[in-house]
Amino acid sequence: MNNTHNVFVYGTLQKGCSNHYLLAGAAFLGPALTEENFVMRTLVSENGYRGIPFVGRDLDLGPVHGEVYAVDDQTLATLDRLEGCVMGDTDASWYRREAVPVRVGGADTGAPGSAGAGREETAWIYLHERPASPLVASGRWKDAAPMVDPCYYFAYGSNMDPAQMVERGVPFDQCRPACLQHHVLAFNKAGLRGTEAYANAMPERGQDLPGLLYRVPRAELENALDLYEGVRGGHYRRVVKEVLVGDVRALPTHREQAWVYLAGADHLRDGLPVSDRYMARIRRGHALLGLSQGGGLQ
Repeated sequence: MNNTHNVFVYGTLQKGCSNHYLLAGAAFLGPALTEENFVMRTLVSENGYRGIPFVGRDLDLGPVHGEVYAVDDQTLATLDRLEGCVMGDTDASWYRREAVPVRVGGADTGAPGSAGAGREETAWIYLHERPASPLVASGRWKDAAPMVDPCYYFAYGSNMDPAQMVERGVPFDQCRPACLQHHVLAFNKAGLRGTEAYANAMPERGQDLPGLLYRVPRAELENALDLYEGVRGGHYRRVVKEVLVGDVRALPTHREQAWVYLAGADHLRDGLPVSDRYMARIRRGHALLGLSQGGGLQ
């Protein structure tokens, strides 16, 4: 094949999908995922039908999973037409095509840490910002599904890192900045062994606690989040609070009722150290919120 171009596909061009026939003459290089973080979005109907996916940079969420093919000039031109891409003219384009680093081979296993497998390549990817559409948290189009009995969950601790939510198997189709009024972040909740501290939201008049508001299936509160937060053992209790939704650096857009986990009184203890790994999760969330380095963390 002459004039080959590597193309990373993540939606209908993948094997077994409706537009895969357009890659009939292409060389399959393997499953892959992006080295950079993006966000994938798509509409999902009540009967489970997935719309076409959109990948963009409006949220630094995580890697996108897909497949890489080597294509010739003619096939690349065909893909450009399919995606409504006019190189050099963003106003006339629907998707834009960019070259990005991807990890090819053994990447689409779904196992944590699989991003380190395979080899690095550069491939074209088609991007389109669609911030109003529901997101696919895992970055895998096949995981897109209708949200059953959704509710809101406000995270201010380590679950501010969406990657941890994905690792814990908690699906979400919204992830937005929000704040809990008249509360501050404290590290006074003792862990299981009593040797390190975890986050807690403490009342303080006039202060706003920034966090991320997720929309999750209500069942996952009991099946996953309650378990991780140690609700049965009294480590945290789950309560409903009103949160302000919107950029924490600007005026909020509206209010939502959301579940919030607060530390149980029997597990409060001051002076315990916070692990670097735990703090890194929270800093990741603060970075997503656009807060300055540290975000006021000590």
